[in-house]
Amino acid sequence: MHLLHKPDAAEALERWTAFWHGELLDRPPVLAILPRENQPAVEPPRQLAGTDGDYAGAVQAFDAW
Repeated sequence: MHLLHKPDAAEALERWTAFWHGELLDRPPVLAILPRENQPAVEPPRQLAGTDGDYAGAVQAFDAW
């Protein structure tokens, strides 16, 4: 698996799979969300975005984030 901004995606998948099976490889997985260099910070979408029926707005907020 190759992702442009996550070159170690296969290793991450292995760690998360082990985590969800109650196993630990050599360290726990960590989730970190950081802004890209030279880009303005964008607020993440609301946790319950779209529950009011505004699905297009929720998708737009997610895409911007």
